[in-house]
Amino acid sequence: MNVVTPEQAPGARPAPGHRAQLWFALRVLVCFGLVALALSLVDLDGVREHLASLSAKALTAAIGLHLIIIVLAAWRFDLLVGRFDVPMRFAEATRLTFGTTLANLCLPTSLAGDAGRVVLVRRHGLSWRAAVGVGVFDRMIGLVALSALAAFGAVAAGGLVPVWAIFACLGVSLAAVLGAAYFSHKALLTAALASKTFALSVTGHLISVLIAAVLLADFGVQIEMGVLAALVPAIILAASLPISVGGWGTRELAAVAAFGTIGMAPSIAVAMAFLLGVTQLAAAALGTGLTVILARRGAP
Repeated sequence: MNVVTPEQAPGARPAPGHRAQLWFALRVLVCFGLVALALSLVDLDGVREHLASLSAKALTAAIGLHLIIIVLAAWRFDLLVGRFDVPMRFAEATRLTFGTTLANLCLPTSLAGDAGRVVLVRRHGLSWRAAVGVGVFDRMIGLVALSALAAFGAVAAGGLVPVWAIFACLGVSLAAVLGAAYFSHKALLTAALASKTFALSVTGHLISVLIAAVLLADFGVQIEMGVLAALVPAIILAASLPISVGGWGTRELAAVAAFGTIGMAPSIAVAMAFLLGVTQLAAAALGTGLTVILARRGAP
């Protein structure tokens, strides 16, 4: 006699483990689909030529600047966690931020590393409510800074990007920050903390704009910083969407669309976006390895 298990019954919902596997497979398929779509829009020979022409100096500079961005993010996270008197040193926050950044770039969701950081900081004594609030606030303050930078770039670039849309995004992300702060027992609702974390976030995004400028200049393309400030945030935002793996595909498509507004060849836009992802991945891996080695040697 054949016994039909609940998993085998017609119309039965997949088990949690199976759903996770299906979701992983879907993300991977979406990633490959987006990458294939991006590549179909460009001259692949042109992309290869631009990548091959990249100098070691520009590559090193891009990786080094990404390292600074991640350290700034660790500083921001350390400030947020410090509001709850958590016994976490800056070195720990830095190691944790490098590791979660690497996870975000390698796992099929940009939120995986953030979730892991919430769990790990919870082990330092934060309540779940406070830990989740810190995680949401940390991500949202970055979005507020990104929207503010895009708004500045849109104005500086003479209406290249609809200002109303950017300010709408700014309003939504600011509301999310306030909600996260309130969710965390209002411990994050201080002007000093908000100004410091906002400044760190803006600085990090400005460095991302600088990385794009360095890569494009190495390709022989010169673009005003105001224009880059208006367009690069679209790439950063697209790469953070949790529909791909490490932002691959979404980042390149956003670059083609954003820089197409100023007449840039798709091959240049894709090569630049691809290198943004590669150099960020290299920086995250390098920083993670270095901080883990230092931790094992007992460095403070």
